[in-house]
Amino acid sequence: MPDNRFREAAYLNADTGTLVVQNRFAAGEGDRVQVEANVFQLGDPVPPETNPWGDLKEFLSAAALSAVERGEYFVVELGGWDAIPEPYCLFAVVDQGDGPVSLIEAAPAPRGTGIWPDAPQDQRGSTVTAPATEQSLPGAGIFAVAAIKTWGAQPWDVALTFGKLAG
Repeated sequence: MPDNRFREAAYLNADTGTLVVQNRFAAGEGDRVQVEANVFQLGDPVPPETNPWGDLKEFLSAAALSAVERGEYFVVELGGWDAIPEPYCLFAVVDQGDGPVSLIEAAPAPRGTGIWPDAPQDQRGSTVTAPATEQSLPGAGIFAVAAIKTWGAQPWDVALTFGKLAG
């Protein structure tokens, strides 16, 4: 990831049933940087009790609220070592002069979702904005999941990349 972006990182050891989750920020400076992590012992796998798409929507809604509190944005993209330019769904709150505005952008443009406005076929991406309020911010999860469903991906196929808003 570029210096101004980061992902939560984890390592699953299926042999020992442990999940190692790296802390968000490293401690120290220069050649004395230390990365810390938490280790979780996992139980036997069980089928999900709820709809994974609903869980992803709730998670992304909560991520939007916490990103705003930290002055960050996030990009939902396909997981993997190499970030590809598309598909993606960006969430940010920006001030366009009239107060904070919630912005959600997706490419390719989500079509046929019933949530995103229909975009012309020659339009590469689509952007939706609304005044950023405590009531409107959780809508980020609804719009993001609708976009992700058009990618042919499953909820566990995506990664969340965070970045610090300039300002």
